[in-house]
Amino acid sequence: MNTITNFLRNTSLIFALMLTISQAFATESPTAEEVISFEIQSETTTVEITWQMPEGFDGKVQIQRAGMDMQFETVGELSNDPVNQFVDEQPQTGISFYRLAIQRADGSITYQKAAALSR
Repeated sequence: MNTITNFLRNTSLIFALMLTISQAFATESPTAEEVISFEIQSETTTVEITWQMPEGFDGKVQIQRAGMDMQFETVGELSNDPVNQFVDEQPQTGISFYRLAIQRADGSITYQKAAALSR
């Protein structure tokens, strides 16, 4: 009986973690034509984030990072350049999630789907 109880408890914890992560990814995404590419890469002491927006994009892009708690914080911001790069000089150890918060000229904000990185 104890084995079944432990199995159910572990299964519940895994399900809760999966639900938390899926909710973080369920934020509104930009349309496909807004974000042409989005990549993250771990370097020796930094994380390099690159993305490409379409020509004529008029707005700001915030680079956001979260740990396993899925509490995103803005770590950088750039404007109006269709090809962008940001280097996170103080990346977290362990699993981190990065996403773009895209603010258009009218003030509306959408979020790029988060990408995970383990350091």
